[in-house]
Amino acid sequence: MLNKQSVLLVKDNSKVLKVKIINLYLKKKIKSKNPFLGVVTSSNNISITKGSITNFLATNTKKKKTFFSGVMKKSDLNGCILLKNKKTLEPVGTRFVGSFFSDIKNVKNQKTKNLINKCI
Repeated sequence: MLNKQSVLLVKDNSKVLKVKIINLYLKKKIKSKNPFLGVVTSSNNISITKGSITNFLATNTKKKKTFFSGVMKKSDLNGCILLKNKKTLEPVGTRFVGSFFSDIKNVKNQKTKNLINKCI
């Protein structure tokens, strides 16, 4: 679970490196598969500069997640994906890097599903 002011790494090829959470959309904490509003803290992209505010989708968290079946999942870093629009969940990047949790396969957008399935 993530709080405000948490720092995340971006796991797509949009050339944005780190993000800080600034708004949780009326929630106190974020779990994976939840969108949030963040500010870019470091970037190599010309169009998305440092300090720009955009939408992101949380993919991995360091916090252990226990399922009803008793399976526990944990990641070594907090990760997210840059989005064009919060409602459609369409990603900016064309490729994702790294591993993702299997429960993220249930995302609404078909393009995001296909890109995540190629990584796993």
